[in-house]
Amino acid sequence: MPKEEQVIDLLLRLGATPNYTGFSYLVKAILLCIEEESRLLSITKILYPETAKYFSVSPFTVERDIRTLINVMWKQNRILLDKIAGYKLSRKPTVGQFLSIISFYISFHQQNM
Repeated sequence: MPKEEQVIDLLLRLGATPNYTGFSYLVKAILLCIEEESRLLSITKILYPETAKYFSVSPFTVERDIRTLINVMWKQNRILLDKIAGYKLSRKPTVGQFLSIISFYISFHQQNM
């Protein structure tokens, strides 16, 4: 299964739906992080602007809409998010933590297929 399909499938299972504007932003951001892990080190300076440019929106819009979607997934399927993270999360992950958890999970499962 292509990485984009894996990301979409995982986000859907976590409770995210494409009717949220941030859904497309989050898919793109995760794919960019999978492509180059170093983007996780500069989310505000590199990842948000790259994603924003792709969708012709502001980096602030990307950040806000991704945070909204993480809130939704945190409420919808915290059990699966804990499983993906590999440990019980004591609080809602930041955008950086969430991107790390998802991108490493997808990368790991891609390698082990």
